[in-house]
Amino acid sequence: MKYFFNKSSDSMFGKEQNRGAYDVNHKAFSFSVCVDNSDPLRLGRIRGVSPFGGATTGSRNNDPTVADASIDENGAQVIPWSKDDPYLFNSLLPYNLNVVPMVKELFTSFSQLSPKNSLNKFYMGPIISHPSNVKMDKWTNALSLTAAQKQNSKLGEPYLKGTPSVSGETSLLPEISKKGVFPNPEDIAIVGRYNTDIVLGMREYSLPDDNEGSEVKNWYPQILIRSGKFKKVIGSQVPDTNPKSTFVQLNTFPTTMERVEEVVSNPSSNDDYLRTMIVYHLDTTNLVDSSGLEWGGLSGWVAAYSMVSTVSGSSTQSYMAGDYDLSQNVPGVTSTPVLPNLDNYWVKHSFNGLNKNKVAKQIEKFISYIDEGDWDKLTGMLDGSATPPEKIKTLPKIFPMYFRPDVTTLNVMDKNDVVIPTPFFQAKKDVSNFIKSKIGLDGVSTEGYGLALTENAGKRDVTVEMVKSRVFKINSGVQGQQGIVSVGSEKIYLLSHNSDYLGNLDLKENHYGISQETYIADIDPKTNSIVRGEELMKLLEKIVDFMQNHCHAFPGLAPVPQAHGGTRTEDIGRLLADAPKTILNQNIRIN
Repeated sequence: MKYFFNKSSDSMFGKEQNRGAYDVNHKAFSFSVCVDNSDPLRLGRIRGVSPFGGATTGSRNNDPTVADASIDENGAQVIPWSKDDPYLFNSLLPYNLNVVPMVKELFTSFSQLSPKNSLNKFYMGPIISHPSNVKMDKWTNALSLTAAQKQNSKLGEPYLKGTPSVSGETSLLPEISKKGVFPNPEDIAIVGRYNTDIVLGMREYSLPDDNEGSEVKNWYPQILIRSGKFKKVIGSQVPDTNPKSTFVQLNTFPTTMERVEEVVSNPSSNDDYLRTMIVYHLDTTNLVDSSGLEWGGLSGWVAAYSMVSTVSGSSTQSYMAGDYDLSQNVPGVTSTPVLPNLDNYWVKHSFNGLNKNKVAKQIEKFISYIDEGDWDKLTGMLDGSATPPEKIKTLPKIFPMYFRPDVTTLNVMDKNDVVIPTPFFQAKKDVSNFIKSKIGLDGVSTEGYGLALTENAGKRDVTVEMVKSRVFKINSGVQGQQGIVSVGSEKIYLLSHNSDYLGNLDLKENHYGISQETYIADIDPKTNSIVRGEELMKLLEKIVDFMQNHCHAFPGLAPVPQAHGGTRTEDIGRLLADAPKTILNQNIRIN
């Protein structure tokens, strides 16, 4: 795996292929495994050996160790980190960037010929086989990206998915749940080992939604510092984004965007779902006597159903009160009524041997008793086999309520004769329509049927009125740039070394980062909650209103509990009681 450059032509040959090119002054590169990264000088130097075996290195089947870097090629003992250490590599990156391979990670090693073989050795790396393995990726995994890969070795799960275009362009996109986890190639980023990074850009979030490779137009400068950016994964899986990552974000937008308030008028309806249906039925076979004349032997029934759980087949139907009319059949209610059951509350009154005036009166009383909630009188009308009125009484809402004839009765009232001889049919039609005309409900303009939207006789109908409301919209494109800085976390601390009002903050033991225990045990009690300004203004406005408008019943007495402006002392007390939660944000703290 060591290569050489020909001085005259700079062509590269494998050692075994270097046919006569002996004028050599450069070794090229090879792959090595880090066995020690504890540089005593903290310069980012490492010690490494070849992973491919040899006199002084490990084998393909074993991890190289420090022991493999203890003896040089001549068998002499090596002093680690000394100037004569042949296994010592300097970083090709400047000291300002600390990117050092972990022990057992693979890196690319570079070397130059020199009087001492121990000098002029450099490294670049580590080589990572999958972004999910950035915490530590063993050299055997990294080899999957090289020509020395193991047989049948597999790369990790791909981040971008989809079908490449015919032209071969890479136009794949990440899944929505994973978008933004890894830096985009067009951004500059520093990726940490432990689920952290710094991203200088925002191209991942501005990728086009198609596969045509169209230019991204909505781009703006962004710096993003993230901690805990993705959820925990197993192996070489692509992780999902963590919606509660801790971050600091800096943006500079070319134009200013504002949130503005507008007053608009929109139609508002008091319409609601039908809750109760009252249906009456006339026995059409005995509406007239055998001679086609009116008589006093009419029979039928009137029943009330709950529409909250009306069953039609296997699905539940709902009807808006404002949209319902006589043309709509409700199976099991307005036709072929079902027996009392758990799905429909049902109360019923049957009548027999009555004239048309008494029939109309019975039906009207049944409707009015439910409308008025007079359950005692309703109970006196019910059939013995019917569900008791307690069922209706327990309903959360009776209204909106609709009353009507059932389908069979309605057909006699409205349709022309097609089967029965005309004199008889017309006589039946006249009787049924007479009964219909005598059935009414206070506040309902129609006879024999209609909607009672509410229990209030003056508000039976569905109404639509224009209602003014405040809406907010985004006004974009305002001239002048807009810079925004945001911090996101469960808890946020703003700390000053010069503030000791609540006690001194001793951070000398946390110079490399404040521990979680220090935050909670020491810093939290020495900080105050940030105040929510708008919530504080609500309290102050109430206090000022009461002070300006209060009065005293008599000189020397406490003020009357309610001021002329409407503010009450209990309003102020309630705001004060809620202040620890509403006015104070205990998760954003300062010292």
